[in-house]
Amino acid sequence: ASPMVAAGGAFTVALKYDGTVWTWGNNTNGQLGNNSTENSSSPVQVKSADGNGYLTNIIEISAGSDHNMALRNDGTVWTWGSNTYGQLGNGSSVNSMLPVQVKSADGNSFLTDVVQISAGYVHGMALKKDGTVWTWGRNDGGQLGNSNTKNQLLPVQVKGGASGSEYLTDVVQVTAGNWHSMALKANGTVWSWGNNASGQLGLGYTGGMETEPRKVMSNIKKIAVGDNFVICLLYTSDAAD
Repeated sequence: ASPMVAAGGAFTVALKYDGTVWTWGNNTNGQLGNNSTENSSSPVQVKSADGNGYLTNIIEISAGSDHNMALRNDGTVWTWGSNTYGQLGNGSSVNSMLPVQVKSADGNSFLTDVVQISAGYVHGMALKKDGTVWTWGRNDGGQLGNSNTKNQLLPVQVKGGASGSEYLTDVVQVTAGNWHSMALKANGTVWSWGNNASGQLGLGYTGGMETEPRKVMSNIKKIAVGDNFVICLLYTSDAAD
């Protein structure tokens, strides 16, 4: 695992080289993942789903407002903390002080083949190795990209929107903002959807929302999303060569 740190609403989560996850700070909703709701001013290790061991083999982490996401090296996704809007993706709206596994769209199995994750304020995103994008949690701003504004307790597939296909495909990176989401396709185009109160979708207007992806830019190498803004790294002629 490559070490990384992510900051949540009032807590921090860290991934160590050995694939273990450590958290500290506010724990009101169980976002520290150590089977308690007591705040901690020093790092505590995130436990396993049954509470008898520890979460291992993690390769990526991401923090939301009061929940966390972790991607294992087997392509499964694990979440813990606040679940009011279904942001844990396990088919319920009950908070969890221990990691739970994100389920499949039908709730009968689990989400697999995931290669990248991103946590929004109260929603989650997962990119599968086939280039499709899956989202769950709060959706009042259209941030799930599934053409409606209903919260989802289980993953839904992001629609194609203006891409000309039924679902968004060929995606190589996803990133979630507070109330909006973005995806970078293999061809260098950037797609955005969700709340646009501050013009964060980059579509040339401010206000409203988009409940399906809309094309923003081309010739992009990497994207990063803040609370209500976006940063794009462009390919230059030198970089392209």
